[in-house]
Amino acid sequence: MNTIVTIDPNQVTGDDPAYSPRRLALGVGVSKRNIGYVVVAVLLVAGLVVAYFALQDPDPGQAAPQPKPVLFTWSDGSELRPDTASAKLLVEQAKRELDAAGITADTLSHKGYTVGLTLERAAQERGERILNEARQGQPGNLRMALVAVDPRTGRIVALNGYQAEKAEFDYTRAWQNPGSTFMPFDLVALLQKGKGLGEVYDGSSPRAFGKNCGTEGAKCLEVSNTDNNACGKHCSVARAMELSVNTVFADIAYNEVGTLAVARAAIDAGIPPNVGIKKIPLEGEAGVAPNIAIALGGDVYQARPVDIASAYATFAANGTKRAPHMVAKVTDPTTNQIVLANTEAQAAGKPAFDEDVPDLNAKIARNVTEALLPAAAKFPCAGNRPCAGKAGVHGCTAVEGKTKKSDNCATWMTGYTPQLSASVWLGTDDNSALRDKTGAVLDSTLAAQAWQKFMNEYLQGQPVEQFPAYVAIGKSPAEAVIPAR
Repeated sequence: MNTIVTIDPNQVTGDDPAYSPRRLALGVGVSKRNIGYVVVAVLLVAGLVVAYFALQDPDPGQAAPQPKPVLFTWSDGSELRPDTASAKLLVEQAKRELDAAGITADTLSHKGYTVGLTLERAAQERGERILNEARQGQPGNLRMALVAVDPRTGRIVALNGYQAEKAEFDYTRAWQNPGSTFMPFDLVALLQKGKGLGEVYDGSSPRAFGKNCGTEGAKCLEVSNTDNNACGKHCSVARAMELSVNTVFADIAYNEVGTLAVARAAIDAGIPPNVGIKKIPLEGEAGVAPNIAIALGGDVYQARPVDIASAYATFAANGTKRAPHMVAKVTDPTTNQIVLANTEAQAAGKPAFDEDVPDLNAKIARNVTEALLPAAAKFPCAGNRPCAGKAGVHGCTAVEGKTKKSDNCATWMTGYTPQLSASVWLGTDDNSALRDKTGAVLDSTLAAQAWQKFMNEYLQGQPVEQFPAYVAIGKSPAEAVIPAR
């Protein structure tokens, strides 16, 4: 005979043997009345559990969407596998561009989109090899970047910003002082005023710029040339561009066109309106025009290699400005629908320097090219191919124990044909003086040789295209009036 055990539900604890799950399951020693209490308790607990999970997920029957693989492709449609550090950096930059266009990383992975890039695999590998060869045997603190842009479309065909020493950083988008590669924008501002390559300025060195220079208390900036006797007191603009005569372009910016006109010319060509990590307005702030350093790409006036390559592409495209981009299109593979594409309107570009008079716009760009043809002649393109360009250096400021004014802290070479614009930058992470493997001060030669090699290899086998005919704005170089010495 079984003994009936009376259980008070108000006194039951989890440790009570009469309330064990096993006894309840067997129906041992529990009255019908107490079974009712137990059933109610169990239902109560079950209800709480259901309520808890309902709060955690309002629709527990629907599983969270699972990420899908995103396919990135080279310009020829072959897969870009992010299986190396340099390839991963390209993918990350493409994602940043897409994010700016409104397609986030979450959207990419949830939709499993296919992203077609503008990058040409052969050009990308060529650029990486050439930069590695240029740095081989040189001091380990040197950093380099290369960007190549198709002037006719704005497509970035090579984006070499990877350096193993800082694998997650893209040097093609690092803010740097462009130095004398900014001189073409001084020239644009001069051409917009109707004056040309045959104008003559004082190219002597040093020269002081400011109000009432030479008087006590005057705040003036002294500008010097790399070669103090490069051009003399009577120097044509064409000759000054060829020799990188700082004092001539400082004179043009400060006394002839104004520094604000130089800033606007740079923006028109493709330099961002806000520059540097601090996003400093290129046109100045609070009604104060940029200082004279903008003429020579110094002080706070910075640009990235991708900006310089793009701005020079505007000259190559005869004054047509196009936004540089590395994403050609985004496709949804499940529907084959194109989600994002660079439209024909974007590829068509827009007039950079004069929107109202197309002929004048093209003429300004062609006059800049005329000045840059001899400037690039020291590093000619193969096969008698006409290449325009500008080598440039940015000198160091004097920092005790680190740098002298005679040192260079950045060097550049940027140049173009009608088919391609490419820019090479060389510098360091800490803005230290550039030295080669012998300890000598580095000029633009190493960057220019890398640029020359890339251009020749990329354009090999392609038609030799000519620039349009030169029609002078203002005085031509042949009309420069230079007194006999």
